[in-house]
Amino acid sequence: MSKRGLFIDLDGTLADSLEVMRDAYGYFLAGFDKEGSEQEFAALNGPPLDEVIRRLKQAHGLEADEASLLTKYLEIANSVYQSVPPMPGAWEVLVRAKSLGWKTALVTSNSGALAREWLQRTGLAPLIDLIVDKEAVQVGKPDPEPYLLALRQTGCAAAESIAIEDSELGLASCSGAGLPTFAFAPSGKVPRLPAGARIARQWGDLLAVITPLRVWPLDSQITVNVLGELVVPAEWQPAIETVWETEQSRRPLFNGPTLSFVRLHGGKIEALTTDYKTYLAQRQLPDLAATLGIRLLAVSGVVCREGAVLIGLRSATVTQDPGRWECVPSGGLSQPDLGRQLLEELQEEWGLAPSGVASWKPFALVEDVEAGVLDIGLQVDLAAGAEPDPGERSAEYECFEWLDTGTPAGAARVQAENFSAVSRELLLALGPRAS
Repeated sequence: MSKRGLFIDLDGTLADSLEVMRDAYGYFLAGFDKEGSEQEFAALNGPPLDEVIRRLKQAHGLEADEASLLTKYLEIANSVYQSVPPMPGAWEVLVRAKSLGWKTALVTSNSGALAREWLQRTGLAPLIDLIVDKEAVQVGKPDPEPYLLALRQTGCAAAESIAIEDSELGLASCSGAGLPTFAFAPSGKVPRLPAGARIARQWGDLLAVITPLRVWPLDSQITVNVLGELVVPAEWQPAIETVWETEQSRRPLFNGPTLSFVRLHGGKIEALTTDYKTYLAQRQLPDLAATLGIRLLAVSGVVCREGAVLIGLRSATVTQDPGRWECVPSGGLSQPDLGRQLLEELQEEWGLAPSGVASWKPFALVEDVEAGVLDIGLQVDLAAGAEPDPGERSAEYECFEWLDTGTPAGAARVQAENFSAVSRELLLALGPRAS
């Protein structure tokens, strides 16, 4: 299997440094009684510092030689950089990527010494495998050379990796190297995007991208077979109760029965019974996870009508994936009857009575490895004239839409950052039947 890599720009992407770099730019020019502009600073976000100095010297008529100017600029930059923090959420994404075996590379137009000192100071150094700095390349961004070098040195396949940049020059560089590209735009101001680039408004948007999903086709006649109850060692019970009490103090929780996946065997999904409380504790206690290995089973319906599928926007008040679009219904499997669970979820979440469903059938199993959840995809066809009762709906979703995935606009929605990765895989697995 090809190595996967996460390739990251420094200033304005990994480091929340644009404001202090703007200060450095202003201090530098003020030393020559010159004044810059926001437009000029934006244009200098991306190129190597040598090129930045060359442009400033020419634009402002600076008389000193470029080497002296570069030394002065670096002194100012190193001074102001001491206060720069990492971007919110970056540490979590890097930890996740490393835990899943991804290579990580910092690709920056800044100096290597400054980048290494900053990584050490912020504690991020152990999470970065490689630094490609301005000294490592002959031609900097927007040329693809920095990212091509990072790909060669990490041994990663471009198509299996991703890059994140905040500037147009940086985006052109990584896109030119063949990397799937994310434009980092936390302020909402989106730079001009290369073809195929996507937008990340926060670092957390990358979690769904780097978290692996595994997909298996299912026979339409497959059933769930409960083998028995998951045995939890008695010594773990106090820790499980402690986690549960802590989480209950933070938000309302219900400890209902759940099923844990064991294997696909003989046309059946084999499972053990457990409860949500134990699963939640496993999520927070790695040693317990290693002991129990719970992999929750869930159902995800793909409700089809006239070439479109039903999607819902998860409410801001829910604890899991607020603000994300997904196929409806979706919920944990508490008992082995798939049809019964599907109809209950559909009535609770969308307000559709069981009589409104003409037919349903399993078609795929999608595993979110990091979350430890396996969703059983169920294709659902509605009865003629079936309509939901809005008064019967829970508050899990803010709104619903019918999405035609066969149109360019519909396909783009499915690939958007705020669309559930599991739902995306289910729609891909269902294929033309969902469009």
